[in-house]
Amino acid sequence: MVLFSLVSKQAMANIIPALHLQPKHIILFSTNEERQTAEAVSKLLRKRGFSVAAAETRISAYNGREVYTAVQQELQKLPNAETAVLNATGGTKIMAFSAYQLFLEKHLRIVYCNTADHQLMTLFPNQEQQPFRIVLSAEEYLQAHGYTITNVPTNTFPPETEEFYRRAVIPRLQDFIKFFEIVRRRDLNQRLTAQAEKFKFEYRRKEQAVTLLDKQTNLIARFNGYNYGQWLEDLAFLRIKDLSPDDLLSGVKIQSLHGAKNELDVVTTLNGQIAFISCKTGNIDNLDVHQLLSMKNLAGGTFGKGILVLPDRSAKNFIPLAQDFGFTIYTPEELMSGAIF
Repeated sequence: MVLFSLVSKQAMANIIPALHLQPKHIILFSTNEERQTAEAVSKLLRKRGFSVAAAETRISAYNGREVYTAVQQELQKLPNAETAVLNATGGTKIMAFSAYQLFLEKHLRIVYCNTADHQLMTLFPNQEQQPFRIVLSAEEYLQAHGYTITNVPTNTFPPETEEFYRRAVIPRLQDFIKFFEIVRRRDLNQRLTAQAEKFKFEYRRKEQAVTLLDKQTNLIARFNGYNYGQWLEDLAFLRIKDLSPDDLLSGVKIQSLHGAKNELDVVTTLNGQIAFISCKTGNIDNLDVHQLLSMKNLAGGTFGKGILVLPDRSAKNFIPLAQDFGFTIYTPEELMSGAIF
C-alpha cells in the first residue's frame, strides 16, 4: 500500500491513518504554508519506521487543477498504481475534492479519519468503518505540531502522596479547598490559626520543604518546592491516571519552532487525541490569557481538547473567554467525574 496524504495544520489527520493502515510508503502533499507541518509529520513517521516522501510538486490550497495534476503525477510514478490509497482527511476542501475526484476515476480506495468515533472510514469503493487504536506519546504529539519539550516532566506519583490525596483530600475536597485558600492568603510558615484548624488539615513550611498532615487519618505528604496551585494539578494528574491514558505528564515546559515558551500543567494522550489541563487557583492575569491562547492553538480541532480547572466559578470575566476559546471548565468536584476526552 502507498498512502497519499494531504497535509494541513492538523498533523494527526496524517499520522493516525498512517499508524492504523501501516502502508509500505507514504507520499505527503503540502502547500508552502504547511511545509513545516509536513516536515514534522515526516520526522515522526520516519521515527516510527515508515518510508515517507514529499510530493515532487508543491500545491496551492485553492487550486483544484494543480492538486489534481500533482496527485496524478505521483500516481503515474507507481509501478502498481492499484496499491494507492488516498487519505482525504487533511488539506483544504478544494485539495480533498480534487484528489478525491482523481481516485474515483481510477477506482482507488479513499479513506477518512473519523476522530469523534475513533474510526477510519473507507469512503470508496466500499463504505465501511474500522475502529482504530493508536498509541502516541505527548512528546510525539507536540513534536508533530512543532513544539519541543525542554524539561523532564513528572510522569509518576510518590505512593505516600497519592495515598494522602486519595484518602484524605478527595473525600473531603471542599474542606481542603477552603483550608488551602487560607494557607494561600496568609503564607503561613507555622501552625495555622483556629480558622484553619477546624478543617483538620495542617500545613507546615520550612524554606522550600512543605508538609501536609490530615489529622483525621494521620496521613502525611511531603513536598519540595510545593506551590499553592500544586494540589489542583495533583488532583488532575490522579483523576487522569485512573483513566489509564497512553501518556500522562505534569509540569511540561515547551518551546515552539520560533522560540515561544509556555508551560502546561497536565498533558495526556489517548488513542491519538491529546488533552491539556490548565489549573488556576490564584488571581488570573494577562499571562494566564496568553497561556490559554497558546493552548487553544495546540488543542484546536478534533484531535485536541483544552480543560481549565478552577477552585470555583467566581472568575466571571475569565470563564467566558475560556469558553469562547473552546475550553471545558471544571471545578475540582466536576473534574473528578467529568469527561477528559
